[in-house]
Amino acid sequence: MEILSKVFGFIVNDLGSTIVLPLIMMIVGKAFGMKWKEAFSSGLLLAVAFKAVGLVTGYMSDMICPVGKSMAETVGRSFPIVDGGWAPLSSITWTWKYAFLMFPIQIGVNLLMLALKKTKTLNIDMWNVWGKAFIGYLTVAATGKLYLGILMAIVMIVMELILGDAMQPRVQRITGIENVSCPHRHMLLCSLIYPVDMLLRKIPFLNKDLNLNTLRKKFGLLFERHILGFILGTMFGLIAGKKVIESVQLGIIAATALYLLPIVVRIFMMALNPIADTATSRMKKVLKSDQEVYIGLDNPMLLGEDAIWIVVMMCMPVTLLLAFLLPWNQILPFAALDNLTLGLCVYMVTNGNILRMFILYIAFTPAYLWVATTLAPTISALGIENGIISEGTLIASAGMDCPIFVYAFSQLFTFLQGNFVPLIIAVIYIIGFIYTVKGFKKEGLADKAAFAAK
Repeated sequence: MEILSKVFGFIVNDLGSTIVLPLIMMIVGKAFGMKWKEAFSSGLLLAVAFKAVGLVTGYMSDMICPVGKSMAETVGRSFPIVDGGWAPLSSITWTWKYAFLMFPIQIGVNLLMLALKKTKTLNIDMWNVWGKAFIGYLTVAATGKLYLGILMAIVMIVMELILGDAMQPRVQRITGIENVSCPHRHMLLCSLIYPVDMLLRKIPFLNKDLNLNTLRKKFGLLFERHILGFILGTMFGLIAGKKVIESVQLGIIAATALYLLPIVVRIFMMALNPIADTATSRMKKVLKSDQEVYIGLDNPMLLGEDAIWIVVMMCMPVTLLLAFLLPWNQILPFAALDNLTLGLCVYMVTNGNILRMFILYIAFTPAYLWVATTLAPTISALGIENGIISEGTLIASAGMDCPIFVYAFSQLFTFLQGNFVPLIIAVIYIIGFIYTVKGFKKEGLADKAAFAAK
């Protein structure tokens, strides 16, 4: 079992998503009847798309995050928990001896739901299967029961697919790629954000059309992505105490990244359209029905939306301020300062309304900090046990995917020990999940119409 765990850990951690996912894409494409050269071409182009997005986002993150760190150092407060971002959490998770079980579990649950017509999504994002292992480990650590860890992983898989189906029309409209969905675990946070957004929509001023396209029509060049990126990047540098020249350089970096992102994201369309069309046609023949089949992928294909990055940049100084002011918080958001998972969620829920995105981003940021603080000892224990981090180190991620879901469901059974907080949160979450799925299905009609009109 330990050998299998190391093998899967090597595949995911050493090969990386830019190799693993294209290989899976090639295999899936061939399985659906594509010629080898066509499957190879689509897979390789997908690798190019992932790498291109990673280069652009990394280019901006590598320059912005140190600025955030300098802001924190100026204040001078120390935090005991290291914000390592998602990468250390993934590496630590793969040292859990049962992590490899999540591959067959995810595939099996997905195929069963497809056969029973409980989902239309075929999730080929094997890269992010570590998220199921992560919640599985946390559950086992809290309860000592492996079967409960597997159960919570299955719950996550099922909810991802159901929500992925409901949000598919919006993903399709945003990306311009037909029959593609994003059953990523971070989207599960939408189950709590969406009901709050529905309340905000009842406020007249907040319900106005304040997406970037509308603002560009009203204010012209000021809201063009490169100009807005330059302004925000420069302001961020000045707020951080950088010299004027350094701030302007930061503004140029932000302008470059925002201008290039929509261009590189289009490569996803070129890579995915052939296999999406082939998969849909093949599955219709196999299932002997007109049932659509969606290809489930990771979130980089959505990162070309300017509004996500603009709101994330606007919220960085506020996020740092919250880290210093929030009671019980013990982590400084550094590696995850540019919390794109939260940015994506608020974008999907609000449909790009800048003002509501900003409000919701700030409103849910404390959850990331508190959950990271709460779970850091459990996460670190596994890392110390397997030699990933040194004794006495505390590590977590201030950008942990769907922190409220992870906390509530991994700690759910601690009510047997007298802790009813996770149980209460889980009940609230399930109610929000049902409401959100219904809401996205209803709004999906408009998304489908908008996609058809393109």
